[in-house]
Formats: sequence, structure tokens, C-alpha cells
Amino acid sequence: MARPRTKPGAARQPGSDDDIAWLARYDASAFPPFAVTVDIALFTIREGELCALLIRRAEHPHRGSWALPGGHIRHGEESAEAAARRELEEETGIRWPHRPVLEQLATYSDPRRDPRIAAGLQVATVAFVALAAGLADPVAATDASEARWRPLPSLDLSRQRESWVSGKKYRGAAPVLAFDHAVILHESTLTVGDRTHTGKSADVYHLRDGKITAHWHLAVDPKADAEAAAELFAS
Repeated sequence: MARPRTKPGAARQPGSDDDIAWLARYDASAFPPFAVTVDIALFTIREGELCALLIRRAEHPHRGSWALPGGHIRHGEESAEAAARRELEEETGIRWPHRPVLEQLATYSDPRRDPRIAAGLQVATVAFVALAAGLADPVAATDASEARWRPLPSLDLSRQRESWVSGKKYRGAAPVLAFDHAVILHESTLTVGDRTHTGKSADVYHLRDGKITAHWHLAVDPKADAEAAAELFAS
């Protein structure tokens, strides 16, 4: 018999009377404040260039800076992936379908990644990544004052990442990215999967240092052909 599903946003019931008694006296305030957010590294191809979706932040912290779309997971209401889909649509107007999936890249939890640590709040983020062709122009809303596709070469990611890791101020010509988003974007380009599917065809991209070095358009069996082409990338 299938187990009954927990209603969205509802916690599973404790497994024993002992758990119930323990939860009744549990003090969540005994631990320092800790928040979990999501960030979405979304890529598309524009005029032969790999572009990343960025928003200009309308609120503190880093108000006015360019950043990845994202925000807080609604406590007790949604999963990280649900939050990523919601924030992406709210801030950019882009509604992400269930396929292809938003791939979970990594969790970033360095205490210094968010200035709210100075007020006692540590913020970790779950980063998601996806590459898709033919995505629309974004429309900024809610916490974003602007949203646009930015070509990766214009972001100077390697130098921005090095500056953030070393704790030094970035002094290049590219717009300074908020938080540790230069690190997230840089690592996203290395693990994006080099492929995107559209309908009954597949576009397979070979990326190197954020630039497209090869492109295949496959139409017979997108999944199988994409996997076969991926083997070329490992050589």
C-alpha cells in the first residue's frame, strides 16, 4: 500500500510519543539565526555567445549591484527547487518548465558570503543551474530593478572569482557581482552539462572558459545523441 503523502508545507508527524514530548520542549532559539536562500545560474545562447541571466538588486544588501536571480526559501512552505522556480519567475518573468530540470549545482555557506553575518545572520544558498535555447527577454519585478542577459566574456568571471576568494576588492571594468555570485557563475560554466534540448531536437554545446568552442544540432534521438556527443567532450 502506498504511503499517504504529506500535504505541501506540512511537517511529517513525529514517529513516537517520545518525539512529541521532545518537540514540545524544543527551543529553536538555542541556535544562532541561519537562513537558506536559492540562486539560479540560467544560461542561454544569444548571437553565438553564452549569456547569463542577471538582475540588478533593488533592495539591501548589495542594492544596485548585479546578481543572480534568487531569494529566500519560504520557511515551512516549499522546497529549494520550488523556491528557485518561484524566484526566477517573480524577478525575471521567466517561467521554468518541469523539463528540463533545474540542476542543483552546490550549496554555498561561507559565512562571509553575505554581509548580514555582521548582524548575526548566516546565509547559505542552494545554487541551481540550467542551459536552454530560445529563452525570452526577462522582465524585472519584485526585488529586481533590472533584468537582462549578459554575455559571459563581459563579466570577467575569473578575475572576479579570484578577488572574492582572496578577499580583495575587484578592480576590473566589469560590473561587480553581489555576494559570491562570481564564484557560483564561474563554477556553473564548468558543470552546466554542455547541452540544451528544445522540442524533438537537441543543441549540444562544447564550452571552454565560458566560450562556445563547438556546437552540434541533433534531431534524430536527442537524448542518445546528446549523450554520444558528450563523450567527445571528455576526450
